Amino acid sequence: MYNNDFVFLDTETTGFKKGSKNVAEGHSIVEIALLRLRHDGTLIPYQQYINPMHEIDPEAFKVHGLSRDFLASYPTFKECAAQIQSQLQGARLIAHNASFDLAFLDEEFARISYPHTLSMAIECVDTLAIARKKFPGQRNSLDALCLRFGISIAHRSFHGALKDCYLLAEVYKALRREQTALNFDKSTNHLTMTERQAEEVQIFSCNVTDLEQHDHERFLQKYCS
Repeated sequence: MYNNDFVFLDTETTGFKKGSKNVAEGHSIVEIALLRLRHDGTLIPYQQYINPMHEIDPEAFKVHGLSRDFLASYPTFKECAAQIQSQLQGARLIAHNASFDLAFLDEEFARISYPHTLSMAIECVDTLAIARKKFPGQRNSLDALCLRFGISIAHRSFHGALKDCYLLAEVYKALRREQTALNFDKSTNHLTMTERQAEEVQIFSCNVTDLEQHDHERFLQKYCS
């Protein structure tokens, strides 16, 4: 797999453990998507549904619409871990509220004695931290940023990992527009990036606040139910 590519990451899960330092405790990934941005502007998607082998919280089902019956025919995380590891190897990950996705990946890898995610990937950029820096005191969920930047979410009735990766790519482009870390080639509808610009990306990490979590849940109730 190519090294030093930007790779947009998103996961959907069976739920999360509220009030715990490890939000992934007792829960599993049900979908993972990795959208690879090559240096020539090509976007290469990877998406995998995953059988969690246990029940899905009703609140999580309302978000992504993935039932245990639907997922029953798909591989377990262990069965597709090598392929996921290959996708992560040498990647420069970009995720929104990255600590959430990394917690789940690390939990899944730990269960099967694989190394943690950032021993495979080079680094991880958290777009939530970038958004907070640019828009302090405002709503900065992925949905709120899509609305702010005029990025349509009308095509989805549920959250999906691959759909959200494409949205994240558009949001990241908008967030970095002034800093020119990414350029947008309108003629090909592709994101383009030079090797030098890739080396200039800043690294951020942060945790989601209770206010942003509540705002996200209210948004889902209004637009995704």
